[in-house]
Amino acid sequence: MPSGPNDTDDADLHDTVNALCRARAWEEVLRLARASEPVEDGTTLWNVGWAAFKLDRLDEALGYLRRARDVDPQRGITHWALGVVYSEMGEYGLAEQSFETALALRDTFLVRRTYALLCLRSGDLEKGETLLREGLAARPGDPERILCLANFLFDVGRRDEAEVLYAQTR
Repeated sequence: MPSGPNDTDDADLHDTVNALCRARAWEEVLRLARASEPVEDGTTLWNVGWAAFKLDRLDEALGYLRRARDVDPQRGITHWALGVVYSEMGEYGLAEQSFETALALRDTFLVRRTYALLCLRSGDLEKGETLLREGLAARPGDPERILCLANFLFDVGRRDEAEVLYAQTR
């Protein structure tokens, strides 16, 4: 039940933005968000930030995602998305901080995989491998995690080790 004059509007905006994101109507998401400012719902801000990212509007994405983080700092996916944007901007230190926060809040395969790719990009191969091995240790036998580690090892030239892991998923 709405408790204030904007609660219904906020819920409608939230639902509309979610539907537009599912339809990948990124421009429409941004248009609607701009017309509806101030947007204050953390999930809606996240979706708008992700839409801006998908359109390669990194500064705009960063603004919405920072607002989403400020509204709900305990939401790990927002820190992950900030890490993705920072990584695309070449801000590897800020990306790493965001991924570390995301992992501390909610340790997921998505965060580990993306963080490992950042490590590959920045040349910190040991850290990338460690992230993937720790993730695999948390879920031994998970084919997705095995393949991810195998692909990482293959990409860094450790093909023999990668082949052993690939064989585990066949």
